[in-house]
Amino acid sequence: MRYPTIMFLTFLLLFTTSCQQDHSEVIRDPEAPFGPEGFETTDEGFTQINQPGPRTFNRTGENLDIIKDKQMIKDAAERMPDVNVRRVTINQRDAYVTVELNQPMTDMEMEDWRTNITSAIQAVVQYYNIHVTIE
Repeated sequence: MRYPTIMFLTFLLLFTTSCQQDHSEVIRDPEAPFGPEGFETTDEGFTQINQPGPRTFNRTGENLDIIKDKQMIKDAAERMPDVNVRRVTINQRDAYVTVELNQPMTDMEMEDWRTNITSAIQAVVQYYNIHVTIE
């Protein structure tokens, strides 16, 4: 009498716990904003965010974030001695920075300066691919 009762209770316990598990995938609506409930998962424990660039905006022109990023890039480059920033252009993930150096240099020195300026900018804003042009 005890053996069938124990087997029945064990089977009932396993059946109720297996019915409570949810193995379905949650797929985010592409039109919905990101939030605690609005994420997209394809594998358990992984979240995927599909954005073409670090900033998205739904109207033409620049928003406040782009203007602040340009100013941060300019300030980071001008911390280097004898560097004047002429122009900063941001296009999706790419930031194009044109600088002018106050002293004549060889090609090898200019390449070293380009590397140093790029490193200084990347220390401030990591989400852009930095392209530095020296005039």
